[in-house]
Amino acid sequence: MGDSGLPGVHHKIPEILKKWLFFVFLSIMLTGRLHSSPKETDSIAIMKRLVATNIPADTKLRFLSKLCANYWTIDADSALIYGWQGLPLIRSNVLPQNAGKIHFVLGMAWENKGNSDSAFWYLNKAKDIFQGCPDKHFYYRVIEQIGSLYRINGQYDTAVVLMNQALEYFKSSGNNYQVMSTLFNIGSAYLEQNRYNKALEYYLASSEYDTILKDTAAMATHWLGIGNVYSSLGALFKPYNAEKAKRYSTFGQKYYKDCEKYFLQLNHQTGVCFASMNLLSSLIDAGMLEQADSVLHADTACYASQDPRISYSFRISEAELLIKQGKKMQAFNMLQKVMRAQGEILILPEFHDAMLLLAGLSWEQGNHDSARAIAGRSLSWAKENSGWQITQKALGMMAGWYESEGKADKVLALTREAAIYKDSLFAEIGMEIFDETEIKFKNQLLEAKVVSLESDRKLHKSQTLIMTLSGAIALLVLSGIIMWLIARNKNEKRKRREYEQKMNLYEREIQLSETVMENLNMAMRLKEQELIYQTLKSADLSQINLSIREKLEEFQHRFQKKKDQEDFSKAILEINRDARQTPLGDFELLFSQMHSGFFDKLLTTCPLLSKTELHICALLRLNLSSKDIARVVNLTAASVDVTRSHIRKKLGLDQNQNLSSYLLQT
Repeated sequence: MGDSGLPGVHHKIPEILKKWLFFVFLSIMLTGRLHSSPKETDSIAIMKRLVATNIPADTKLRFLSKLCANYWTIDADSALIYGWQGLPLIRSNVLPQNAGKIHFVLGMAWENKGNSDSAFWYLNKAKDIFQGCPDKHFYYRVIEQIGSLYRINGQYDTAVVLMNQALEYFKSSGNNYQVMSTLFNIGSAYLEQNRYNKALEYYLASSEYDTILKDTAAMATHWLGIGNVYSSLGALFKPYNAEKAKRYSTFGQKYYKDCEKYFLQLNHQTGVCFASMNLLSSLIDAGMLEQADSVLHADTACYASQDPRISYSFRISEAELLIKQGKKMQAFNMLQKVMRAQGEILILPEFHDAMLLLAGLSWEQGNHDSARAIAGRSLSWAKENSGWQITQKALGMMAGWYESEGKADKVLALTREAAIYKDSLFAEIGMEIFDETEIKFKNQLLEAKVVSLESDRKLHKSQTLIMTLSGAIALLVLSGIIMWLIARNKNEKRKRREYEQKMNLYEREIQLSETVMENLNMAMRLKEQELIYQTLKSADLSQINLSIREKLEEFQHRFQKKKDQEDFSKAILEINRDARQTPLGDFELLFSQMHSGFFDKLLTTCPLLSKTELHICALLRLNLSSKDIARVVNLTAASVDVTRSHIRKKLGLDQNQNLSSYLLQT
């Protein structure tokens, strides 16, 4: 998904999940690693005194870079001050690598203040400087960070391309730490696109380096990322499947708790607070209010944190909890304090999500003008910054207000606009990953079942061995008087073992058959999804070629030379040939291979079905909407609906019978 500017292209979850993940990763894993060792980090006071003395420009520039790097995540303003002090030193005879580092850390500081333009300028300047250095490590480190900046600005395709360039270099150079951090950043880019399978894939790949690097802080951060994936899945499935949503939320909460435990072992208070506030948000979203209240009151240090990202996040969660508990006036007072916040919190989606809560409470109190003003500001911010969930929520809220005032025209306009964002978010994105996550979850269950069966087999083997040894010892001890008893007992045991072995073999055969059938069904669904994708892609390509041909034909006679006209005419003919290719040519063959006999059964039931009607039946069998079917068969959605009605009549279906369900059983 690129930066197309259309609804559904960029997605920011309103809970405090994704935006925080980037900041905590920088805070925990990057600060101090690029320019300083732990001992140097403890020497901040010494470096401050040294930069005030008359030391060589190169040395002073290195110290200023380290000071800027140590401050960019906790105090961006101080980081900028130290970075700016280093810029005049570049005019001296300093090493290019040191000049590049000061631009790099200034870019990071501007990024942490939310000023993308300045961050891009300094990072690109650093990239140009590092490009001429023999050591390419910092060049690709800057490339990775520019990719992260594109990610923050929602330009995910560009971000992933740049970060993959850096990833390949770090792998080739054997820099395991940078490989780990780049994999994590790519996973975060996919997480922000709601591509949860890809995010989980990269987070797990990044976490594989935990055993190599022995970095507990990195391990905790991985758990935080994986927890965010599962919590996001819980929020996604909530409108569709409450049981599955609860299961995913439980997974996410477990990872948050493990993350918090690791940070407590490290005595890393910032990491503890990030894990705690994500856990708090997940508990509230899952309706686990008592546990959420317990977390909120237990984390007093986080609540009073000097980092506004943490303290305000806890206040926003507290307000949400108060609303769910019916304490709306207390929530209103809390959100008014949040509204008066200053700084980078104002550019985060969770702030504007909180402002919509405040607007709703203001409306309930009769402060209609104030409510509209607050909601209007957040709506404007969401539209400008691709915050489509907040946009859809704000439009729906304002439509409700106008409905209570009897202004039907404004209600209709806002409802239509909100529907655009809602359809984009839940149809194009949510349902796209619905089957993928379902398959991944089933595969996990299947793997767990295999492990369980293997454990049972080993246990049974051990029990059989113990029983055999016991029988052998008994034979040596018992006398001839009881020999006939032993013989009878051994015979009974043998028969029982044979019976148990047969039963176990029968059960394993049944389980294996079920597993094979389930895998075949999953493979069929994947093939159907691929067929749908290729067919829609072919239909769209045909329409594009047709449009190109129509627009180019009018230019044919503008060429002065006859040869140019002939060459142009040949190009038009090629485009026209491509445009005439029907997407249903290969579709019919591939569909028949997957669903053998489908068309024959339909024609046996109703020989009057036309070829177009048979194609529409096949597309309905694949669960396509009328809109997508229209794209493939080159009709309008209304014409497709009319054709569906004709098909129902020809098949003799009752009004209570669903056509798609009927075709699925054919």
